Amino acid sequence: MSQEGTYWLWHWSGRCFGYRQGDQLLAEDGQQLGRFIGERVFDRDGRYIGELREASESAGGQRLLTRLADLRLQHDGFAPARGERKSLPADREPLPLPAGYRRFPLASELKRHLAPATAAAPQPSVGASPAEPAPSAAKPTARIAE
Repeated sequence: MSQEGTYWLWHWSGRCFGYRQGDQLLAEDGQQLGRFIGERVFDRDGRYIGELREASESAGGQRLLTRLADLRLQHDGFAPARGERKSLPADREPLPLPAGYRRFPLASELKRHLAPATAAAPQPSVGASPAEPAPSAAKPTARIAE
């Protein structure tokens, strides 16, 4: 189900990611980098990249982060759409990450993931930090229904 309207979304760290329009997650330049299925976000290849989670109202409501237990979820991919270019609003106060979560990928990381590979070396998983190994491609994935 698509949500109506357009509104800004922030990382748990307080950094503005971009905006949501319906079921699309868009960067400030209008490039679609994700699709919402409920509160979960999937990249164009159908890989889970994160979700919206409620923060306190004083912290600005919902924010983006990635649940480690859901990293193997898959959904149907999509052909990215193009939205409007917008100027990012100010960042918000950072919040400590809850246990079992890591930061949501930055828009720049998701854009790099979409760019054609220039080297034969494997690329790290989107949103992975050096302290967190990328999920193995050999692991089974769990598909979710819409």
